[in-house]
Amino acid sequence: MANLHLIYGDERLLVDEKIAAFKKSVADPSINLELLEGDSVTPGDLSNALQTQTLLGGDKVVIVREIDVTSDNQADFMAPLINLAPGVTAVFHFSSIDKRMKFFKFLTERAEVTECKSFAPWETEQIENWVWERAQKNGKKLIGDAGRLLIEICGTDLAFLASEIDKLATYVGKKPEINSTDVNKAASQGEVNVFALTDALRYKNLPQALGLFQNLLHNRVELLPLLGLLRTQYRLMLQIKALPGRDRNPFNVAKAIGGNQFNVRKCLETIDRFSLAELKADIQLLLETNLKLKSGESQTVVFETLLTALCGS
Repeated sequence: MANLHLIYGDERLLVDEKIAAFKKSVADPSINLELLEGDSVTPGDLSNALQTQTLLGGDKVVIVREIDVTSDNQADFMAPLINLAPGVTAVFHFSSIDKRMKFFKFLTERAEVTECKSFAPWETEQIENWVWERAQKNGKKLIGDAGRLLIEICGTDLAFLASEIDKLATYVGKKPEINSTDVNKAASQGEVNVFALTDALRYKNLPQALGLFQNLLHNRVELLPLLGLLRTQYRLMLQIKALPGRDRNPFNVAKAIGGNQFNVRKCLETIDRFSLAELKADIQLLLETNLKLKSGESQTVVFETLLTALCGS
């Protein structure tokens, strides 16, 4: 195991699990653990922790969380890390780092680095993979649309998703699989997410869409990626609308257009609310909004105008 580690990022569940793994390694009584945390930690405190041998001897793990590294003190914090004593492992955690600072350049060059970054709401495939892997750790397999449905209901906060997967594993008991019916019955509604907004737009529910948008703004959603997600949704609806015939089987439609069966099923629920010409106009409107968001106009006003137009056609 490397003797210098850097963990950074804003996803608290991944951070906590990574830190817990190091603490678990200290279950060996021959290994000693010391914790340093907060902006009151000085370079002297760090030096003493790393260089001072324990009374009983043995290896040592020092976990250092969220210390206050500045341009004035960074050299002093680096000094005890240049030549770590044999048997000493230092683990640093920061919610965010400035890679321009010498201290963080030093760590990223010499340490084993782990980024614990939250998934963006539109990183659906990555979140789904994480959910499936989490279920497998519970000895369960998510089948059909269960994983994607769980994300739609619960949102993308990994800690909340993890607790819901634990709950679902208990709910299904000895059954090895978790299906969509299980998710619908047992999963709890999480924080307002972008999927709720796309649902409101598909049903052309303007009051709901504007309310959800305000909640997303409160949660500091990034508008350009959100717009990209909406374009993907409307392109999918246009592809479905443009198909010859009236096949409403999600499997057949998804196969014909190369789309995801779950997303196709959701779109088929409301596709009759849209005409082909209307969807083409909506996509043009989304493209124009992309330019407006980059033009310096009020992004909030531009986006609310877009939602009004999409619901009012």
